[in-house]
Amino acid sequence: MPRKAATAEIVDDRTSSPVVAPVALRVREALLILAVAVAVWFLLALASFSPADPGWSYTGEVRTPENLAGASGAWSADVLLSLFGYLAWFPP
Repeated sequence: MPRKAATAEIVDDRTSSPVVAPVALRVREALLILAVAVAVWFLLALASFSPADPGWSYTGEVRTPENLAGASGAWSADVLLSLFGYLAWFPP
């Protein structure tokens, strides 16, 4: 009588629970939405960059930045453009 080969069944513990799978899916969706929002913010900061805004490399004479992302957007855009130049447009 031939013996059957033992088969190993792989069980994924992360998605084996009926509660964990939907929660993991929602967490991934939330992280994706957050990543898109951050990318849009960086694009807005880069698109509205003004060299006269106070930032990392230039303090400027303007008190309020013209950048649509605010003072943090002006600073971030200045850092990205100073370090990477036009390549700063590619990651977002």
